[in-house]
Amino acid sequence: MLFLGMLVFGFMTIYFLTEQSAVDTSALSSSVGGLVEKGAWLVETGQSPSFVDDPVKWAGERVLLLSYKFSNHGLSVRQQAHVVEFALLGGVVALNVLAWGSGWAHRRGQSGRIRVWRTWLMYALSMLVCAAASFADQYHKLYVPGRHFDKLDLFLDASGYIAAVTCVFIAWSIGSAIYRLIFRK
Repeated sequence: MLFLGMLVFGFMTIYFLTEQSAVDTSALSSSVGGLVEKGAWLVETGQSPSFVDDPVKWAGERVLLLSYKFSNHGLSVRQQAHVVEFALLGGVVALNVLAWGSGWAHRRGQSGRIRVWRTWLMYALSMLVCAAASFADQYHKLYVPGRHFDKLDLFLDASGYIAAVTCVFIAWSIGSAIYRLIFRK
């Protein structure tokens, strides 16, 4: 139920961000861009705390520095946000599919072997849900004043959710294999 709640929250967040006008979304991107520049400046000038002193702040400022470097190479903060939000959504979608379908995926056939095609089917279902969400997000923009359907955003969304879903399924497959080795199932 936790994963389902996270999924609903993710869809609602994407809907809310898409519902913003062009002016509002530009203002949000500008304010986040300022935060990114400040974090990068703190790291580059040596004013960032050490990892031992504050590991969370240290890691956050390194992420902001990385975002700043991506911005310098043509990937705006808004475009990076598409990758991140759909990576998070893809991870949550994959976790939901696995939470609700892993028992079915591990059912053994008459030969006693696990049917791998079921895992691939769940992987494909996760990708399909994410692709539908990405397309729905872009389609929704057609009805928001000042916004438009952007094919580049579909590509950025896909780069986020493909990586996340793949990582979740690889981790789950490795964990399942280790579990079966330990408990010999």
